Amino acid sequence: MPALDFPSSPTLNQVYTANGKSWRWNGTSWVANNSLSNTDVTTALGYTPVNKGGDTMSGNLQFAGNKAQRPQVEALRETVVVSSIGTATYTFDLTASNVWDLTMTGNPTLAFSNPPAAGILQSITVLLRQGTPGNRTVTYPGSVKWTDGNAPVLATATDKVDVLTFFTVDGGATYYGAHALANL
Repeated sequence: MPALDFPSSPTLNQVYTANGKSWRWNGTSWVANNSLSNTDVTTALGYTPVNKGGDTMSGNLQFAGNKAQRPQVEALRETVVVSSIGTATYTFDLTASNVWDLTMTGNPTLAFSNPPAAGILQSITVLLRQGTPGNRTVTYPGSVKWTDGNAPVLATATDKVDVLTFFTVDGGATYYGAHALANL
């Protein structure tokens, strides 16, 4: 699509049409004439969205010259599940969180539950901490595929941390695992 060449001295509510689209000067900037208004959006959503600065949305998609100014959104924040795990099976409920911080007090077996449907990606990050006295090992589900087919060798000293990541795209039939950080 060719660049838009908006008039340099528009008047209020002046309409400019190019490439099959209409734009209207609102006194401050050019806005798409056929886009949803702020009221249309908040009515459809049932709430008022906020931008990164905490202000509510204002106006339509706006253009300064020929560049679209897109709204920014808040950074993603996730709740961390913190727990101690012993020798029993520890199950990651994928509806509960994407981040776990686990201190091993025994040699646990890991499992996954509630993956999303096939075609939807679900990833998790797991911090595995060696509790006292260390030397803990982990048994992983058979559905986990590791680089070169080998599960990672975890740090063994007390208070050392390994970070593992897992993701599935096939409804939990297969999880791909990676040893993201070792022996921290």
